[in-house]
Amino acid sequence: MFNSLDKFDEMAARKGKYAAEKHFRIAGAGPVVTRILERVEVDHTPLDVFAVDGQAKTVVGRPTFTVLLDYFSKMILGFYVSLEPPSEISVMHALKNAVFTKDYCNEMSRVKERWESFGVPHTLICDNGLEFHSSNLRRVCKELMINLQFCPKKQPHYKGAVERFIKTMNLSTSHNFPGTTRSNVNDRGDYQSMEEAIFTLNDISNRIHEWIINIYQNRVHRATHRTPLGLWREGLGVVEPLLPESKEQFDIALCKEATRTLSHKGVEINNLLYNSTELGLLRHKNRVESISVRFDPMNMGHIWVLNETESSPYFFKVSCTKSDYADGLTKRTHKAIIAEQKTKGIKDFSQQKLLEYKHEFMEQVTKDVKGKSYRKRVKAARYSISKDKSHSEPLSKRFSTGENNSLTNDGALYRFKVEGADDE
Repeated sequence: MFNSLDKFDEMAARKGKYAAEKHFRIAGAGPVVTRILERVEVDHTPLDVFAVDGQAKTVVGRPTFTVLLDYFSKMILGFYVSLEPPSEISVMHALKNAVFTKDYCNEMSRVKERWESFGVPHTLICDNGLEFHSSNLRRVCKELMINLQFCPKKQPHYKGAVERFIKTMNLSTSHNFPGTTRSNVNDRGDYQSMEEAIFTLNDISNRIHEWIINIYQNRVHRATHRTPLGLWREGLGVVEPLLPESKEQFDIALCKEATRTLSHKGVEINNLLYNSTELGLLRHKNRVESISVRFDPMNMGHIWVLNETESSPYFFKVSCTKSDYADGLTKRTHKAIIAEQKTKGIKDFSQQKLLEYKHEFMEQVTKDVKGKSYRKRVKAARYSISKDKSHSEPLSKRFSTGENNSLTNDGALYRFKVEGADDE
């Protein structure tokens, strides 16, 4: 009777519908593309290795690897390694690395080849992570004219090329680094990953650069039977990759966007103030109170403010008033510093001592009110004045002419009572 059951239904009942669909899925030929940059897949993964701090030499966690892969040539367009969790920040930095040329790789002593891929993708394929659904990423893709497409939920095989690359990359790099975690606990055995880790974040990034440029792009891919570099060069004969108008405009496009109130202090973002002469002129000349700003979470030293009052709107740069502190400072580090200051403030704070001081202060105020010094009585009255009564009738009734035209306590706006005094 059990043998007669449908195998799909049996696995769905035992392991769930998702596991059954994955096991019994039918693999097709995959998407059909005809040129480079037509379809670019993006994904994150935690690397199977621990990174250490360069100065403290302590383990700081497993880095996150974000990568963009060109589906036609299987060439890696760009990647980003950081201790940030999967977020729109890591996507933005990986996209920036993908779009521009990689001339910085020429200064790496262990890199023997050139990383030739660059250009704005036509279509970006991603999963349903929150970072990919952010309004900021949608805005960036719209400004760069990138078509953003999402895979169906829990269907990672819709971007199988980048998923397979990530697995290959982890096996070829992270699993050979000191401090590797392997794929699971059983593979690791009694290997002490955190105690053996010696690579910093920069070391790991450099090793991945070396493997991608020297090895991966020059070996034959099992799906295309060509090298990624060879197919990329061939694709350049058909399509000329597009670049943004300028690097500065591209950096502004990748920044986070927000709306802030403009005051005489300037603009406040994350408890930091930004102000300049041009910002002051914008406020005084055009009476602007609410403005659109953009900032880079990886560098809080300056922001970009949009001037919409001109016929051709433009962005201008505004530096932080505490430039020595904010230049090169990340938003995450800044929040950690503020949290540490609050912790110290809580430790310094004493509720009992504060109540004692407050009680003593009010006692002294009461004495000063009864004292002989006029100046002390006035000063003390400012602390002890309380609102006693308010009126809601119109002023015309309160100040109407009549037989009794004098203002009494009943006709006054407020009655003030000085604590400790005999008369109101």
